Amino acid sequence: LELTGVAAELQVGGLRRQRLALGERRLLPLPAYQTHRAEVQDASALTSDAAIRVTGVGGARPLFLSPGRLVQMPVPIEVTYTFIGSARDIAGAPLRGARILNAPVPGTGANGGFVADFPRRERTLYLLQDDRLLQCPLQVRERRNVVMLVGQVECAPLNVAQLPADIRQQARVTRLLQEQALIAAVPKTAAAGGTP
Repeated sequence: LELTGVAAELQVGGLRRQRLALGERRLLPLPAYQTHRAEVQDASALTSDAAIRVTGVGGARPLFLSPGRLVQMPVPIEVTYTFIGSARDIAGAPLRGARILNAPVPGTGANGGFVADFPRRERTLYLLQDDRLLQCPLQVRERRNVVMLVGQVECAPLNVAQLPADIRQQARVTRLLQEQALIAAVPKTAAAGGTP
């Protein structure tokens, strides 16, 4: 069995419950020629930095083994890291209405406040305010359950070339950068329906 996330609990047949962690595999010996019942449950631990959810698991499922065979049972996991803070420029002014580039979440509020959910632990928040690109280090000051509080973060100017390629190449981000004339718009070709 392979778990691609954190803290799931597995019950197979009459064996005792097994807790599995991120990337952990467990080999469970079962008698052949019998149908066994396998049940996976979400067992997210509060000691984790992220919110973890076992996805695509609908109760128990039957397993049947023939002699000498293995059955793989991958457990899909959804992980969310949540950061809460307030973005300020280097002069200390709140970054109002800035778009968050590395997460498809609402922009910053009137006081520069943000709540950003990421599928992995981020070290930097990338913002676009009007035609200014900014980078903000995310240093956790306090953790409450699975929410990481970063407080006021000071954001420094950034040029387009410094924006990580995996963020810059997202369609949403490319469109935002083109709207602010930070990158050139790609001309339409005759094959795409535009004029040459």
